[in-house]
Amino acid sequence: MSKIIRKILFSVAISIFIFTHGELVSQYRQYGIETADGTIANPSSTRIVNKGLDPFYKRKAENYFNGSIRYVSSDSFFKLNSSDFGTGVQKVEYSVDDMPFQEYMNPFNILSEGNHIVHYRSIDNGGNIEKANLFQVFVDNSAPLISIGSDRELYTDGIRVYCSNRTKFFVAAVDNPSGAGVRMTYGGFSPDELVEKGNGVSANQNFFSIQKEGDVELYYSAMDNVGNMAKVKKFLVTVDSKPPLVRIKKSDNLKERNGKLVTIPSSDVRSSAGEYIVSSNTEVAFEGVDEGAGVQMLYIKVNDEEYVRYEKPIQLRNADKYVILVKAEDKVGNISSPVQFNFSLDFENPASRIDVIDSTGKSVPIMSKTNSPISTKENKESNKE
Repeated sequence: MSKIIRKILFSVAISIFIFTHGELVSQYRQYGIETADGTIANPSSTRIVNKGLDPFYKRKAENYFNGSIRYVSSDSFFKLNSSDFGTGVQKVEYSVDDMPFQEYMNPFNILSEGNHIVHYRSIDNGGNIEKANLFQVFVDNSAPLISIGSDRELYTDGIRVYCSNRTKFFVAAVDNPSGAGVRMTYGGFSPDELVEKGNGVSANQNFFSIQKEGDVELYYSAMDNVGNMAKVKKFLVTVDSKPPLVRIKKSDNLKERNGKLVTIPSSDVRSSAGEYIVSSNTEVAFEGVDEGAGVQMLYIKVNDEEYVRYEKPIQLRNADKYVILVKAEDKVGNISSPVQFNFSLDFENPASRIDVIDSTGKSVPIMSKTNSPISTKENKESNKE
């Protein structure tokens, strides 16, 4: 049989596979949880959430092709197969990255990251040498870089990071530009229960919000297309969904009224209709109170005017009565419902009188010419005179 025919009758093939027993069991990686203080112990639970991530996930061999490049991790091994219909296969040889050919004995993997070229061939017992085949593969052992993104800027006071329950989050993941690419991101409120959160980009289908109130621990990770998983990270955020309260700011304008000291304006000085009574020279100030992220600004609407940003105390001078609406916004965008304050200006002049009393403080009645007490009405007229 000619060499040409013999070369057609034997061939060698390469395959990528996972070893599950024997000496070639892959050394899977075990990932922990990375926090600001470093890596903490792996979660003890073995629960797997539906469409989620096994808390004891270990990388395994994968074989990914994106249409132009084949990707694997170092947990993938290469197995060479050869057949010959003539004298039989004597040996199979391979070379990685232009290294000298060596005889193939067992499946092999490639530890170094990057692009690699494998040449392989077989030789039969008649001395026929197959033309070397070429297999190109990219080894990717690097997990994606991950962070938490949001649709709006978060507020921090230097100690806590605040958001509202309307803030939309996503797990941002970026793989090495030459790597296999991001397959999936994961997130959840427990390191044992991470569920799928999309492909790592800012898009509506990847957004999620946090409806819990108060301090929340958000755990997140991401995996690329050959199974490299980022260490689970923890993001601490305080969810503040309560708007600020609005009130009249306590004034230092202290006055005596009906025998006691009061501040003006205050609930102690109100009309029978419930209006706050102030004078035209009284400044009226408002404030917001917030137990969460803190007050950002106030808005005020006076009578039929439009809302404007409240900057400083106001004076009410041009009308007898005022209806003022005030609302407050906190630093994560929660806005209170408008609070209405009714004011009445005091334009009425005060009235005074004089009474005659004895040394004990008792009132001394006015006597008429007939030596009889004057009536109350006559007494008032006497005071006017």
